[in-house]
Amino acid sequence: MSSVSVSVVLRVVLENLCSNAVRHNDADEPWARIDALVEDGWVEVTVADDGPGIDPAEYGVLDRGTETPLRHGSGIGLWIVKWGVDHLGGRISFAEREPRGTAVTVCVPVHDRGGSDADREGDVPDDSRSADESAPLGPPPNAGR
Repeated sequence: MSSVSVSVVLRVVLENLCSNAVRHNDADEPWARIDALVEDGWVEVTVADDGPGIDPAEYGVLDRGTETPLRHGSGIGLWIVKWGVDHLGGRISFAEREPRGTAVTVCVPVHDRGGSDADREGDVPDDSRSADESAPLGPPPNAGR
């Protein structure tokens, strides 16, 4: 088994994904699985579960980047995940699992062990990218069946 070092931001992203996989799982015998792969300068982590899936309204909130009293997400966990992945220059995707559940895959570039001061100390980064530079999330192709 190899050892890895992760930034504070990536740690928070993974903690939120794992927490959501467990907390929102209503299965009689819930399970969650974490797979990781490092390839071609990228780290890919997938958190999969057998829960009820993610409400399609959550994707819309993440895509719009704003919430209103009538259109809002149920929590900040996915917001934190999206912010962290964007900050790290990565991407996130969602897939429904059969017969139920969700797989969330996060891909971020590999950084040297030193990392930035913001990543090591947990400072809020200066993310000056516009919303147009982030790929829309959207629901998985078979969501809302």
